[in-house]
Amino acid sequence: AVQHAWLNKHVADFKAYLGDKPVLVIGGNHDRINPVPILRAAGIDARQVLFSNQEILGFTYAGFRHITWGDNTAVDCEGKDVRWEGEAFDSELQTIVDSVFADPPDILITHSPPHGILDKSNSGNRYGISQLATALSFKPHHVRYHLFGHVHQEGGSIAKMESIGTTFSNAACTLNFIEVEKP
Repeated sequence: AVQHAWLNKHVADFKAYLGDKPVLVIGGNHDRINPVPILRAAGIDARQVLFSNQEILGFTYAGFRHITWGDNTAVDCEGKDVRWEGEAFDSELQTIVDSVFADPPDILITHSPPHGILDKSNSGNRYGISQLATALSFKPHHVRYHLFGHVHQEGGSIAKMESIGTTFSNAACTLNFIEVEKP
């Protein structure tokens, strides 16, 4: 209810800021609602990111919201253990990554980063997905941009790995503006 109320309160602000620009939405581990229907009802071209390729402005994009299964210490208001939204075991993550890389997109959008790439939190812990790092490093692909969040870093970060031709953006705590270009 809190997330619905907040989004409904600010949806006009989003519309004023975005104008007619499309918005690609990927849920996070704290997101209990899908904002796409509310944004679309307000006239915003909001699109849910899916495992399979979709097209926007001449680019293909795909992705997923899933994060690695962790030490779940979260509890609800009745003291029961709570699984974060999108939390997945290693075998589930491998299936998801394989699905996305069966036909790799130009722009990969995930909630969590690949392991070892902009995945170090302010506390010094790494929270990236190893299956994603392996796919990006060893599978043939044409992913030019990988956009994600999840791991809170001071100021966020952008990194380019020339060896695989991919620009990475962690915007968990900031806005990163990247002008995407076709090769």
